[in-house]
Amino acid sequence: MAAGGGADGGAGGLGDTDAAALMTDDLLQRLAAEQAPEAIKAYGTQSGAQDGDVLLLRVDFQKILRIDNLWSFTNLRKLQLDNNMIEQIENLDSLVHLEWLDLSFNHIERIEGLDKLTKLKDLTLHHNHITSLENMEQLTNLDCFSVGENELEALEETSLYLRQFKHLRMITLAGNPLCKDSQYEPFVISHLPTIVYLDYRRIAPETREAASVRYQDQLEVIQIKEHEAQQQSKKQQAAAKEVELYQNACVGGMLGPEFYDSMLDQEVEKLFPIPGVVELLEDFRTKFQEQVDSVATTGLKRFEERQVEQQDFHSAVKEGVLYNTTEGSKLVNAFLHRKMEVFAEIQHMSKPEAIDVLAALQRDLEILKDQLMSLEIDLVAQLEETLQLFERSYAELVQGFTSEVQEFFSEMRTHEETFHDQMTDLCVGFLDKFAKGESEGPVEVPDTLLQLLRDKATLTGAINGYHDNHLLAIDTKETAITEAATGDLEKLATQFQEKESKRNRARVSEICNLESFQRDEIVRMIESLS
Repeated sequence: MAAGGGADGGAGGLGDTDAAALMTDDLLQRLAAEQAPEAIKAYGTQSGAQDGDVLLLRVDFQKILRIDNLWSFTNLRKLQLDNNMIEQIENLDSLVHLEWLDLSFNHIERIEGLDKLTKLKDLTLHHNHITSLENMEQLTNLDCFSVGENELEALEETSLYLRQFKHLRMITLAGNPLCKDSQYEPFVISHLPTIVYLDYRRIAPETREAASVRYQDQLEVIQIKEHEAQQQSKKQQAAAKEVELYQNACVGGMLGPEFYDSMLDQEVEKLFPIPGVVELLEDFRTKFQEQVDSVATTGLKRFEERQVEQQDFHSAVKEGVLYNTTEGSKLVNAFLHRKMEVFAEIQHMSKPEAIDVLAALQRDLEILKDQLMSLEIDLVAQLEETLQLFERSYAELVQGFTSEVQEFFSEMRTHEETFHDQMTDLCVGFLDKFAKGESEGPVEVPDTLLQLLRDKATLTGAINGYHDNHLLAIDTKETAITEAATGDLEKLATQFQEKESKRNRARVSEICNLESFQRDEIVRMIESLS
């Protein structure tokens, strides 16, 4: 863990914010070029290196006020932003491979904007204005954390927050107000059992043991609560995973009683006081749920079949690309071997002979480019054919699934129609007896039901309304499932075409760059003979 050394003048040590600079593309390009490895610098603008190739970047002591324009540095592993004037952690979401981040000696007041940096192992926020630890839950790989010389005051709150980082080995808190607590060191050591270094000092075994004994009772309570929270979290994660599975299988909302509960018009409850209504509704629920479960079970099974089809497709694509790459490498290696031989042979030739041999090598290079392009053209055609076969097979699977879904939903409608007819007969029969005062046994009729029993038209109108709402919900869910299944194929095809187009452009560019670089080397060799 490294913390940049601040110059005089407070956090950042860069004086008045009037001198603040912008984190522009030009600045980042200049710094990236200056810090590039010598092997890259040697080729200058001809190296082919892009922002996405940069792994390490230092933007320290630049008077930066705001983090910006890093979106293209997608493969950064290490980013140094210390000794600036940064006030907010932001615009880092694209740096998903970042493992090391130094934001020491800035003006940051709040920890935020780190959610996407899940691979981060080393985080330095030394010498800022941070008052509490927050928004770090996604940093599950955190190993080293420096937050010394900030404004943390709550010892217990800070220590308990840091317990979630199971890989944490080094923590620096020195220089915060909480360090003035007489129990600072034993409290932190006892509550953070994984740390090896505290404030740059290795923790002695006897110190750890003494701290653990001192806070044993408190730690037992904490561990029980953490265990309970962990179990609850596992249940929630499992439930969320199951919901996601159903969604991916195009049967979202069909898990358990979810669809039935959302489909049932809650106004039906007004009829519950009528004898037989509750029993009739329960019978309907049982039959209806059987069809819902059938949709869900079939959906999951067909989803597995579609996944197998996808895997076969991706394997075929991978195999085709691998063959193309292998054959292309053979051709390139053969040319490079021949080039080395030619460069060695011409040392013993006359100038005219050497020029002739190099001219022949140039023609070989043109042939190589044509061969590589032909391989790429053949691959594109092969992948297009593979996609067409996949689309046909996948469409057949989708069609089979949607046909089954339609049958199950047809049964749901049948059960709804039967339920509606039985409910109408039951309630109208009760209304006739109620109007004549012939109800069997005492029936408590609340005002909500009494309003529906004013006359037959009012009662049947309400029941028909429930029926219409149920049918609408059934139709809507069926449409959603079939559209999700059919749209899945379109989405997969689009994703593949976009990915393939990007691969093809990159490959063509790679071939052209190879040809250009090799041609320049041959030309330089010819010029050296003059």
